[in-house]
Amino acid sequence: MKQFLSLLIICLSFTSCVKQTIDIFDGDNPDDCPVDVDITATTLTPNTGEDIILTAKPANVGYNWTGPSGSGIRELFGNNIFNIYAIKIKNSGWYYCQSVTPGCNPVSDSIYIDVKYKQGNPPCALTNNHYTGTSMPDVNAPNVRKSFDETRSSVLVDVSGGWGSPTLRIIFNPSIGNSEPKDGVYTTIDGQSFDSDDDNDAIFVSCLYSNVYMACRSGQSVYISHTSGKLTAAFCSLKVSGDIGWGPIVADLTGQVTENQF
Repeated sequence: MKQFLSLLIICLSFTSCVKQTIDIFDGDNPDDCPVDVDITATTLTPNTGEDIILTAKPANVGYNWTGPSGSGIRELFGNNIFNIYAIKIKNSGWYYCQSVTPGCNPVSDSIYIDVKYKQGNPPCALTNNHYTGTSMPDVNAPNVRKSFDETRSSVLVDVSGGWGSPTLRIIFNPSIGNSEPKDGVYTTIDGQSFDSDDDNDAIFVSCLYSNVYMACRSGQSVYISHTSGKLTAAFCSLKVSGDIGWGPIVADLTGQVTENQF
């Protein structure tokens, strides 16, 4: 009886080991090769700046990962977990993975990730088509014109309240081309030149008053929306700075403008 039990235990242990072994795709046996791949994501619609994880199954296979064209996102001979940190709007598109198993034909899958603009409301009370700034007069019912500057390849919004009043210019990232800016919370950069690292929600704001040119500081929020189909830009205590000849000047701009000139 003891001999029988010992043999039974050995047999069961051997069976368990064999099962664990054939779960590993080594390519030596065609039956061990993966026949398909399935990708899932922690979210298909992340907000810009969020981290997401792509997971491919089966798990015990190597993979090549490739992001959308032009994104520069790529990982060769990785595992089945692919982390994307601080994803950008411009990284929206198809993500592909392909199995890499010696002795096996590759199989692949893809998944579409649609990165969204951050949403939010201005944290201050605003009146449409009214803006003001530190040591500046209030401007009511300004002329607000949206256009496309072919030289800059950028959508512009020019705001003027008439002779002697402060004027504003809003420049969108050329990466969006001549398309209508989408609603969302945009983030300012501190110069008129955008680079490849700037996302589609990058924006630049400048102000001209009494022949003093002032540019926005980086990292501030501008709220883009649409009112009856017309583009609206809102900002609260947006800091702009310039040089008046004998020293720097800093002003806070607060306002909301909606395009009204076509």
